[in-house]
Amino acid sequence: MRKSFSLLMVVLLIITLSTAFGCSKTPSGQKDSVWTQKSATADDNLRAKGTDFELTTLSGQKVRLSGLLGKVVVINFFTTWCTYCKAEMPGFVNTMNKMKKQNVQFLFVDVSESKSDVDKYTKAYHYRGFDPLLDIGGEVFSAYNGTGYPTTYIIDKTGYISYQRIGVLEVKDLEKEINVALGK
Repeated sequence: MRKSFSLLMVVLLIITLSTAFGCSKTPSGQKDSVWTQKSATADDNLRAKGTDFELTTLSGQKVRLSGLLGKVVVINFFTTWCTYCKAEMPGFVNTMNKMKKQNVQFLFVDVSESKSDVDKYTKAYHYRGFDPLLDIGGEVFSAYNGTGYPTTYIIDKTGYISYQRIGVLEVKDLEKEINVALGK
């Protein structure tokens, strides 16, 4: 009886820990884990400098984070197999197109997938202005201590992280945090 109870407690602990993050880092075709919302703001000691990186977009353009200093940058880490990423993407793309003239740059970063998989995804969804960056080896996601998908960071005009969210981010909250970073 005591062994059964201990085993049950271990199983419950494992299940609890496995659901504490966004979509799990599983290859395409496997189910996503249950996600929980986890967010933080500058008040939660996020005032760290955004880690600089250079990645190439699907269309072949090189983008360096430090080259965007002076703009608010929204970094959205996603994968094509993550159902939560797919759910939030239309709102993010619409917000990107709506805020183009407000000194806001969106960087959609696909993590650890091939260029052909990302190309199929972009062709299937036809998002206007959507040219994702390819983090094929996952190094940038790791540099940002990524644990689940989707993960969103907002970098302010001075290059510091002002907001982080693991899990789906509603458009109203996205726009609110962008406005905070813009100083509105």
